[in-house]
Amino acid sequence: YNNCEADLMINKDKVWTWDEIQPDRTDRWIVAIDGKAYDVTDWASTHPGGPLVLQHHRGRDATDAVSAFHRPNARKMMGKYCIGRMEPNPVPPSTATLEYRKLAAAVEAAGLYKTSYAFYAGTLAWCALLLGAAWWLAGAGYVIPGALAVALFWQQVAFVGHDAGHHAIAHASRRVDEVLGLGVNAAVGIGLSWWNNTHNTHHCVVNSADCDPDIQFMPLVANSPLYFKSLFSKYHMDEMTFDAAARRLISIQHFTFLPLLCIARYGLYLQAFLHLLHGKPVYTRAGRWGELGVQLGF
Repeated sequence: YNNCEADLMINKDKVWTWDEIQPDRTDRWIVAIDGKAYDVTDWASTHPGGPLVLQHHRGRDATDAVSAFHRPNARKMMGKYCIGRMEPNPVPPSTATLEYRKLAAAVEAAGLYKTSYAFYAGTLAWCALLLGAAWWLAGAGYVIPGALAVALFWQQVAFVGHDAGHHAIAHASRRVDEVLGLGVNAAVGIGLSWWNNTHNTHHCVVNSADCDPDIQFMPLVANSPLYFKSLFSKYHMDEMTFDAAARRLISIQHFTFLPLLCIARYGLYLQAFLHLLHGKPVYTRAGRWGELGVQLGF
């Protein structure tokens, strides 16, 4: 992050306090990374991981999140957003954080982040075989075996879409990952930009009751006692009310959870459409109308 030295010539002596960068003290979106302060306000709308990820890190140390989500070359462009240095963090890293940093370094040193293209070629061939088998079985009147083949196809190809959505296959070529992601979108109906927006937020604030959209299923399911009182969702920007209806539904969630999973994917289709129609961020070169076409094609 030494790339910000040139920009610091303007305000090189500025040392930001943690109090100064808090959201209730400034309208600017300021995050701390490796002891430096970055103003990402004007860049948030074009951030490939979505603006919500940056919003959730306002006023916080985002060093570990940046290290986990970005390749080293992505850091080179961050210098222009550097606005000074941070005062020392009064809260030292936890033991768990230090252990995870050691683990991440060991994984990288072992080369486990390198993509095995043979693996993905084999996986895509397996998916094509499953889809072909489903087509033949259904056409021959073997409906149940055909349905099982479709289910296996959806499950397997969804993981390819997951990795493509993370730009974890082609790495340097975002376009290749986008094409793969949109192809999976057409096959399973899960919107790529909607998924990027929610899933990247999930990874940055895993299992945070008020921030992580992947665990916010009120009033149907509560996976934390924090939902037993009304809680404001910082992702959906709406109140998750624990009223009489929610209390009743949550009390029987051990019976309703599996049946809900049988129809949950239709909710994902709906969320994908709503994301595109309500003007939420779109991260692919296909654009909003292109993604809508893919969604309608499914």
